[in-house]
Formats: sequence, structure tokens, C-alpha cells
Amino acid sequence: LPYPPRVQITATMQFQACQFVFTSTRAGTEHSNNIRLGEVRFFDSNGDLLTGMISSTTNPGGTYSSSYPPSRTTDGYNGGCWSDSFGLPSTLQLAFWTPTTFAAYEFITGDTSCGTSHDPTAWQLLCKPEGSDQWGVVDQRSSVLAPTERSTTYGRFNVTLNSDPALPPPPPPVTPSPPA
Repeated sequence: LPYPPRVQITATMQFQACQFVFTSTRAGTEHSNNIRLGEVRFFDSNGDLLTGMISSTTNPGGTYSSSYPPSRTTDGYNGGCWSDSFGLPSTLQLAFWTPTTFAAYEFITGDTSCGTSHDPTAWQLLCKPEGSDQWGVVDQRSSVLAPTERSTTYGRFNVTLNSDPALPPPPPPVTPSPPA
């Protein structure tokens, strides 16, 4: 993906922004000229829904109409959808009012006006830690079975803190050697 160098993500980090980079839909990567999504929600480690945390929702490099803006995914309403007709990959970027952390997220399919062939089935979730200008991989999914029902949850996705394969693994902890 054409992003700046990536940062290693840890479980204790708080994020100033996150972005979902969608790479496939039910129609596949070659036959999809757009992506559609109803809602994105985040949950804390107790499973409670986090509300009021998103300050802006954008679609950098995307193409959408005023009827299907990216803000539809974070308006708290299970109707309508965001539609990016630019093609794949497609990015949905979320900025937070204050640095935040979350343990899980979920997608809600768009309503009947959004159809089913453009539901996302593969993506990466990248987040920008507080005080950093670099993105890090928080989660990635592929071959997800999107529900065919409209305005329906995909189910919750627990954050896996996937590290970027391009980054070397963190060094092992140093174990002191016994005196000789």
C-alpha cells in the first residue's frame, strides 16, 4: 500500500486516527468498481460500544456522492450507506476527538439501497498512534463472509495487533546471564 513507513503497534497505544483500507468486495477485486458500507462501530475491552469518539470521517482519494458520504458510516444510524465509486483499494479514514484505544470493531451492512455485491470482504485496519505521523497495522482480514441481510452486523472483529510483515519482529527480551 502506498503509505508512509509503518510503526509497530502495541496493545498500550492510544490512536489519534485509524483507516480501513478495503481490498476486496463480495464481487471480488477485478469486478468491483465500488464499495459500500453502512456503519462502523468500536468497542472497549469490556465489550461496551464507544460513542462520540469520532471527529471526522473521510474517504481520501475516493469518489462519492452527497447521498452516500463517508460520514454515513459513523452517524449511528443503521440506514443508508457510504459508497466509494473510485474502485479498490478504497480507504475510509476516521479521526478521533481525543486519543483512544479499542479492543474490537464491527461493520454493519448498508440498507437495501446499497445492494450486496459491494460489501467489503477483505481489508486492513491501520491506526496512527498518538504523537506519530506513521500508520501501523492493527488488524487485517481476508475472505470474510459478509452477511447478505441488509443493515446487519458482520459480527465483532477483535483487534489482533497484526504487525506489518515488512517490519522485523521486535527483539526478544534480554535475559541476564548468570555470573561465570
